[in-house]
Amino acid sequence: MVALAGDVTSAADLRRVRAETLARFGRLDGIVHAAGVPGGGLVQAKSRAAAEAVLAPKLAGTLALAEVFGDLELDFVALCSSVTGVVGGLGQVDYCAASAFLDAYAHSGR
Repeated sequence: MVALAGDVTSAADLRRVRAETLARFGRLDGIVHAAGVPGGGLVQAKSRAAAEAVLAPKLAGTLALAEVFGDLELDFVALCSSVTGVVGGLGQVDYCAASAFLDAYAHSGR
């Protein structure tokens, strides 16, 4: 096992992680995507930038992972959502949306 740091929303970072992983181990068996930033605050008072910071790890991160690793035959891909995507929560509109996206993406079969 090796731990590599990178921004999951950055395809360039993920390409580096992929290259280092394959160079060291020769293969990649699976991916666990558990990145997330909890939301907070009422939507009426939330800035666009603050909402995008919460959405990015789950949305842009998932799409970047698919772009960089989508051609590999993996044994598994685990996308870690939250119950917030189903039940919501006060001040959690952005995190709820991010988790709902992750659930929908998982169900899409991509």
